[in-house]
Amino acid sequence: MIPLAQLPTAPFPQASVAAPNPQYPDEMAQREIVNAINTDFERRRKERQPWDLQWKLNLEFLLGNQYVYANAVEGKLKPHRRLYWYQEQQVFNQIRPIYLTRTARLTNMKPMVRVRPGSSEQDDIYATHVSTAVLKQNWFDDECPKKLAELVHWLEIQGTAFKMLRWDPQAGRFLGLLEQPTEEDIPPTIGAVPGSASEKTRVVRVHEGDLTTDIVPAEFVYPDTIWRNDVSDCESIIIARVRSVKSIRDQYGVNVKAETVETTQLQPLMSTGSMFEREPCYVGVSVPLKDHVVEKHHMEKPSGQYPFGRYIIVAGDKVLYYKEELPYKVGKDDTHAIPLVRAVCEPRPGCFFGIAVIERLIPIQRRYNRVRNLISEHLKRVGIGQWTKPNNACPDSALWQGPGAVINFNPIAGMKPEPVHWDSLPVEFKQEIEWCLQEFTTISGVSELSRFSEAPPGVKAGVALSIAQEQDETRLTITASSIERAIVEWSKMRLRMYRQFVLPDRKRVVRDVGSNDIAEIVAWSSSDIRSDDVVLEAGPGLSDTPAQQQQKIYDMLESPAQLFRDANGQITTETKKNIFEGLRLAMPEIAEPDEDSRDRKRIARENMLLKQGIMPPVFTFDNHPMHIQRHNWERKTAWYEAIIKRPEGAMIVKAFDDHNAIHASLLQRAMMQANMFNPQQAQLMMPQRPAKPVVGPFPEKEPITTPPTRRRG
Repeated sequence: MIPLAQLPTAPFPQASVAAPNPQYPDEMAQREIVNAINTDFERRRKERQPWDLQWKLNLEFLLGNQYVYANAVEGKLKPHRRLYWYQEQQVFNQIRPIYLTRTARLTNMKPMVRVRPGSSEQDDIYATHVSTAVLKQNWFDDECPKKLAELVHWLEIQGTAFKMLRWDPQAGRFLGLLEQPTEEDIPPTIGAVPGSASEKTRVVRVHEGDLTTDIVPAEFVYPDTIWRNDVSDCESIIIARVRSVKSIRDQYGVNVKAETVETTQLQPLMSTGSMFEREPCYVGVSVPLKDHVVEKHHMEKPSGQYPFGRYIIVAGDKVLYYKEELPYKVGKDDTHAIPLVRAVCEPRPGCFFGIAVIERLIPIQRRYNRVRNLISEHLKRVGIGQWTKPNNACPDSALWQGPGAVINFNPIAGMKPEPVHWDSLPVEFKQEIEWCLQEFTTISGVSELSRFSEAPPGVKAGVALSIAQEQDETRLTITASSIERAIVEWSKMRLRMYRQFVLPDRKRVVRDVGSNDIAEIVAWSSSDIRSDDVVLEAGPGLSDTPAQQQQKIYDMLESPAQLFRDANGQITTETKKNIFEGLRLAMPEIAEPDEDSRDRKRIARENMLLKQGIMPPVFTFDNHPMHIQRHNWERKTAWYEAIIKRPEGAMIVKAFDDHNAIHASLLQRAMMQANMFNPQQAQLMMPQRPAKPVVGPFPEKEPITTPPTRRRG
């Protein structure tokens, strides 16, 4: 097995064998379960053996060890031996740059999801906003962009990769420390005084718990049969991984017998290169591991015999965990299902595992290496030279002397030693190389424009370059679409798992940053996650480089439609900031926000407090018409209509009414003072739209007054 990144220690909820479990089988039933799962696992392993060899071969070619082949009889990789001593085995790796280009373009995807409401009710619209904010926060808290890149790399190597969800009770927001009674096998708190109460307790860290996603390579996944289209079609799936006996004993408290487990290590086995330049070649060799065992997670989907499915963990001859219920309700309508999401590089119809692009490039790479090596052998024959001479005309060593040497020979029948005159390299060699390079482009979907940053031969016009780039993106669409579908399904499972594990009476908080860069703290619980209708938001294209994205912004700036300008034909400071972010430039310090921008941000902060029933302060320097107008706009949103239906809705309505009344009082007082000196200025201070702002009732307490203005002179 190829050495892969090990999975986390706890992919599913853990349970000790000693824990009370009414479903736990007796000793005889345990032996039957172990024998059944081990026998079934061995059958699945043999059925998947051709795919295992292909994945190993893909990795060898990617790393540059390209003179090996898969021996299906022995189940191993074998080296290609030289037929002649002068035969060259240099590697001209074209797979590596293709792999890097494809992974770079696929990881350039910025897939962000949003949730659509299940109905037009205001509560559902509010819950949709909460669900979207929860998904976005988990996306960054769980480092999902990094895991997405890992998923893409495994897709390109093995053709298939998986996302597995689990609930981690040690993740999420830290709540505090808790003292628990110390068990016999758990050490007490560090620094505890002997004989004291602290010696019999231990301090543990308590967290809220949160979702964690693990990227699972295809090598760990064993379906019930290879001929399934997706995870939902499988009756059961086994996830197997190699673990040490000690780690299993520490986690489950069970001593298991070590097994004969083999892993693959790279060892120097042969040399490649030219006949004068040798390069070491490393080939995977099976090496046994000591004190290790294969841990098998058997997940069985719901059936007539097991309505909630079944989840069993087996290692060696022991049952580590048994429960006739899958741990997660991630299926449709919150039913029990296997928390595994599949993505493929290229689909293989009717097969569980997809096709990697490297698999299709291997025959072309072998032919390309052979042609390049034949050219190298020909050039070295011409450079070193060969001689023809009559027998006994001169010793052979005389022909290998340095420049300027005198060659003595005996003329025989008027003949003398002469160098062999070679013909020029046949043009078919060059044609074969061009054909191979074209095949690389056709199969991989990566043209010279993307791989070498230069235009293909014969392509000079800008329109032709754009067409070539669009063709590259079209070839990558299959892989990109599979990744997007996996992200949507994975996001649905995340929402369903939050509904399962987050308590309905325990509020959590999520930070939502709006368009005004105002961080809003939203309190939510499982009852706020209603819809799991997840869709992808629009993002940059696969082939959109930073320069192309910048050019799009420049084109929109020069567009007659004036897309970035407001009603007055001006570009606001907030829009300028977004433009600079799109151009990937820093905002100049001289570009200070204008007064309207400052007022809008202050109004957004006030709205955030008012929706929590908190009365923000009102100042005389506020732009009262804008405040009244935008506070009323906030009261017309679905958010506000959903909030006021809650128990605290009356308090929020009163906060908005009182706050707007204070703004109206100060606006009226300022207009009266301005009318005494400049009637035109007072007319400008009045709100234009609507002409007379509609505000709530005035508070019973005395309104805020401003100090009288002292006239000069």
